[in-house]
Amino acid sequence: MAERLSFTPGAMPYNAMLAAEHVARYILAQPLCGGKRVLDIACGEGYGTSFLKSSGAASVVGIDISEEAIASAKARFGQTGVTFAVGDALSAKAVRQFGPFDLITCFETIEHVADPGRLLGNLRDLMAPDGTIIVSCPNDSLEASRGIKNPYHQRTYTLKEFRETAEAVLGPATQWLLGTPLTGLTILDCDTDELRSADTAMDLALRPVALERSFMLPAQKDQSVEPETSTFFVGLWNATVPTTQLVAPISRPSYLEYWLEVERLRKVNAAQNAEIEHLRTAAAAQNAEMEHLRAAEAARNAEIEGLKKVDAEQKAEIDYCRELARVSEERAREIRRIAAFEKDTLIAEVTKLRYFHDVAYQSRAHRAAAAYIRHASGDGFVARMLRLFRNIAASGRRTLRRLAR
Repeated sequence: MAERLSFTPGAMPYNAMLAAEHVARYILAQPLCGGKRVLDIACGEGYGTSFLKSSGAASVVGIDISEEAIASAKARFGQTGVTFAVGDALSAKAVRQFGPFDLITCFETIEHVADPGRLLGNLRDLMAPDGTIIVSCPNDSLEASRGIKNPYHQRTYTLKEFRETAEAVLGPATQWLLGTPLTGLTILDCDTDELRSADTAMDLALRPVALERSFMLPAQKDQSVEPETSTFFVGLWNATVPTTQLVAPISRPSYLEYWLEVERLRKVNAAQNAEIEHLRTAAAAQNAEMEHLRAAEAARNAEIEGLKKVDAEQKAEIDYCRELARVSEERAREIRRIAAFEKDTLIAEVTKLRYFHDVAYQSRAHRAAAAYIRHASGDGFVARMLRLFRNIAASGRRTLRRLAR
């Protein structure tokens, strides 16, 4: 709900429920106004101050801390017998010049101040002998329990806290009342002006009409009103007033719209619950899949660790083989070097022997001896032995030649 009603043209469209909640408090004070000097603390734009004057008050002073609100109040609701002034409710000096007062109204203000005791003390000091004080306080505990905080309110009150705070300064109240919404039906003449309106200005809130007959049924079991479930609390000191109802008619489509919306939201809620269950099932399946994947990942990690171990062993084996190959290569090079050296030595020896052989074989003495042996010895034993030795020498030469290659 809005903190204040605004009657500035175009600033706030008329809303029957909003208007009823604000105006009902002033209607409650209406029976106490006749011929009285009235103070309206935190009067806002002054519609309530003007209403109290039109209800029979001798004079009414409206005080508000907002210069803008007081300027609007003077322009819109200024009249004879009504005084508007800028002032702080916590400052007795700001309003003492206008007192004392026979009736003081302080509606929806105590929750805005940091020092409620000082506010209530100022009201007590401004009250004339046998005067009346009416104080109301919103039930913000409902919103607070849902984590909703009004940024303009200094404190949240339950009825018990509000009552203890107020009575600690003003003494025991003579009456405690609860404000709560109504539901029901009205039967009006078909030509009743209040059944219809083409206007949307908040000024409609200032046109309440008394009904000739009004009755109230008990609340439904699931809609019972307790202090903690009411809209606001009202305390009166030195007076009592009749209970008050302020209602506004609504069309059947508007009435049904709420219930149709409730039904729609129920269906949406049912669909959302089904979707939530589906999502929960899907989430459970996903969690199971995640567990499976985690187990597979753990097995894969174990396998990877095993492969790493095998890889490390294979790397060690490869390093060992590489070292063995290196050593073998070094040994092969050494063997090849020794073989090359020995070959070179042998070739040198063979070359030397061949040289001596060739020298000896090609000499004239050798040739003469060979011819002698060939022609003179014939087939005797000596000749055969000489040929044998010659063949052995020839075979040795062939062997030396092969080795020399």
